[in-house]
Amino acid sequence: MGKLDQLIAQQVAKQYPAGMPKAPAAVALEKEEKLSASEKYIAEIIRQLKSLGLPEPVREFRFHPERQWRSDLAYPEKKILIEFDGGGFGRPVQCHHCRATVMRKLKDGRWSMVREGGRHSGGLALEKDNEKRNAAIALGFRPLGFAPKHVKDGYAAQLVASIYNSAI
Repeated sequence: MGKLDQLIAQQVAKQYPAGMPKAPAAVALEKEEKLSASEKYIAEIIRQLKSLGLPEPVREFRFHPERQWRSDLAYPEKKILIEFDGGGFGRPVQCHHCRATVMRKLKDGRWSMVREGGRHSGGLALEKDNEKRNAAIALGFRPLGFAPKHVKDGYAAQLVASIYNSAI
């Protein structure tokens, strides 16, 4: 939902007292505010994919016949699996003395927030992710992994669309 849509939804929401039916835009805004960080990125890439003319991908697609592995999003008919790396969704690290958010300077000169936690950031989790990705490839799928940055800058949706449109 864009900033203008959010402002409109907020104004409309003010016009409806508690208990009265709300306008669809206000309901959509409330739902979006309750989403976790990873769910917001999933919602955003789905919007991007639809704007590129692709159908909505399947959520939590179970691709393995025996294991309980699921892909965050998928186009099963095209054998495309879309995964989001959890490390980018971890908690921001704060300084123990001043409580400021810890930042680090990237090679290109930009600053990035340091995060901790997230499902995909530990050694064992990375091993399990490799096992899952390799099994998907062995079954003929094309697993694509993305970080939050790839959704923000549109790279993820562009790559998925390119592969989707060239897939047999």
